Amino acid sequence: MKEDCEGFTYPTIDTSKCINCNLCETICPIKTQKECIKPRHIFAAQNRDEYCRMKSSSGGIFTLLATEIIDKGGVVFGVRHNNGIIEYTYSTTKKGCEVFRGSKYIQAKNDNCYLIAEKFLKKGMIVLYTGTPCQISGLKSFLRKEYENLITVDFICHGVSNQTVFNKYINDTLLKSDIKYEDKKYTIKHLSFRDKTNGWTNYCFNMEAIVNERSSTKKIIIKENVSKNIFLRGYNKNLYLRPSCGNCPNRNLNSGSDITIADFWGIWNIYPQIDDDKGTSCVTINTIKGEVLYNKITSKLKYNLPVNLKQAFTNNNIIASNSSIHNKNRQLFFSLYKKENLYSLIPRLTKDSSCTIIKELIKKILYHTRLLKLARRIKNKIYDKNNRCSNFLG
Repeated sequence: MKEDCEGFTYPTIDTSKCINCNLCETICPIKTQKECIKPRHIFAAQNRDEYCRMKSSSGGIFTLLATEIIDKGGVVFGVRHNNGIIEYTYSTTKKGCEVFRGSKYIQAKNDNCYLIAEKFLKKGMIVLYTGTPCQISGLKSFLRKEYENLITVDFICHGVSNQTVFNKYINDTLLKSDIKYEDKKYTIKHLSFRDKTNGWTNYCFNMEAIVNERSSTKKIIIKENVSKNIFLRGYNKNLYLRPSCGNCPNRNLNSGSDITIADFWGIWNIYPQIDDDKGTSCVTINTIKGEVLYNKITSKLKYNLPVNLKQAFTNNNIIASNSSIHNKNRQLFFSLYKKENLYSLIPRLTKDSSCTIIKELIKKILYHTRLLKLARRIKNKIYDKNNRCSNFLG
């Protein structure tokens, strides 16, 4: 893998070892597109374990699926942070799977996880592989055959940033804290892109760093609302997404995954009685294999309510489109981000219009007065939901 000028990594061919078999092109997931499948079932679901649900991005469904696989002697692949580095790894224990919870908005370093997963599969172990739609599609193409002991779970993906941009954010954050750290010696003890302390819809970025400052150490805690944190702001404004995220071929339920998990945005309009702002998952069952696994965890769910396609994706319009529209200032950002401090660059390139500022202010007032759910229900009653799903439903 080789990093480009923007910080994104791409596969490269070692011409000294290439035998011109063209296998890399034959199995390329971009060139071997899968058909969009019709889900077997879709549910609005919540884990009964409140602690687990609060530690998860949405409804805590991944942990239940992972636990089921571990109990069968299987192995789970997922993404963790290792001192701020987002990377793929695997675990054969329930405790080890806890680090896979939660969204990570950085493209994960994969290394040899496909090869390792293949070895487990050939040994007959049950493998649960989780990731973005493109990662699941890539795994399927790499394996070149179906394994009965492989179960794949992807999630609705907004897009990914890269490690280089995130590292710059960490460095600029420490500089902003007036820390004179030596040789970038810091340890990221805790990292959450979707901390739900203030609610599922009003989530926070939460990071704890231990910094070596001359002869002593200092703890830095950054806990900022999604609207205040500059990294999340740039990410949500599509300022530094990977180029291919602008035309993703794996987003419309065609990655080949057995189960797809997403935030169930809009649950307050469909089942308002279960919306406690602690997170609800939209669980899409795509295959018989996925259905068999999911049926084994339903007894551990607080809620498991059926929904249709229109209900599931009306308020999650990412699934209705195969792309995230790049910010108009994306190119300018990548030409400047290594030279400028992100705390001045990102706000300048993502400045909101007066209308957006007013909307966010009203939203904040409604949230703190507990009127946000009512406002959302009123809004959706007068909004034509069919337009939001027409692209996906045909």
